Amino acid sequence: MALSVGTIAMVDFAMLGVGLRGQSPAKLLRETELLTGVGLVIVISSGMALFSTDPFRYYYSPDFRLKMLLLLVGCVYNYTIHRRVMSKLVGAISLAIWIAVVFCGLFFGFTAGGY
Repeated sequence: MALSVGTIAMVDFAMLGVGLRGQSPAKLLRETELLTGVGLVIVISSGMALFSTDPFRYYYSPDFRLKMLLLLVGCVYNYTIHRRVMSKLVGAISLAIWIAVVFCGLFFGFTAGGY
């Protein structure tokens, strides 16, 4: 998760004018594209393996369902709008989506998980 969200966040911070100031967001996006894709493949694959261990616990958890919805929204957003429009608003929305994905995972992990 850190690999995919971390590389996306680097680009988002560049869009906001924070962080790596020597590179444009578009160049940073191109340079991190492979790492982001590999990270997302690993996250989704390992998530499916975890889901298979106790599908009812995950399915009936509102935190998990929200996380899956936000993960889908984040992936679609990252590979559509985020790649075409380099603005502060796009970067801020992207950061908000990925922060919400991480927090939903934390909420699920520290609650009963739907039971």
